[in-house]
Amino acid sequence: MPIQNGKLSVRFPIARGKYGALSTLRSVDVAPRLSSDGRIAGKVICMVIQSVVILAAILLVILAVACWASNIIGLPGNWLVVALAATYSYFMPDERRLDIDVLTVVGLFALAALGELIEFLAGALGASKAGASKRGTALALAGSLLGGIAGIFVPIPVVGQIVGPIVCAGLGALVGAVIGEQWKGRDLDETLNIGHAAFWGRLIGTLGKILVGCVMLVLVIVSLFIR
Repeated sequence: MPIQNGKLSVRFPIARGKYGALSTLRSVDVAPRLSSDGRIAGKVICMVIQSVVILAAILLVILAVACWASNIIGLPGNWLVVALAATYSYFMPDERRLDIDVLTVVGLFALAALGELIEFLAGALGASKAGASKRGTALALAGSLLGGIAGIFVPIPVVGQIVGPIVCAGLGALVGAVIGEQWKGRDLDETLNIGHAAFWGRLIGTLGKILVGCVMLVLVIVSLFIR
């Protein structure tokens, strides 16, 4: 039963005689049925693709928030947000509704650089203005990273996991600066003064970087829904 030009050719018996059955060849138009099936299949495919796009956008937002939160413990969370957005923008077709354009990725990159600059200047100026040595500054940075990680385990539900890393990162900077300056041979009063400056510098820098990260999250979400 061949199909040609959307028509199905079928032989129908019309009579049975002495020499067997007689039949006639008729063509049945099946194009409407085929086109209807094609439209249904197309709609199903479009629904599946749209569902995948929505799930990808939701996953992007969840991962971006997780990366932003890693700023609290001293990790480069803002840069991870940039990497996520760039990856999403590369693999998501531009004609899709929930896409992120190149200009948004460039804006995120600029904001991440601004956050790093704020953190660096606040931390460095805080200790340097108090007269910290290179050794004290380096140990203050190392101590802030270790303190931020340790702060995650502060045994206070929710609040401890948010405030703990920030405060502990500052305390780690203080301890690191004090150890570095004591190692350098300075007296205790001077090293405590430098450690105090390192604490506030680290705290202000981390908060500034986190605020910049908030702006980045808003930019990601807005760019998904506003074209």
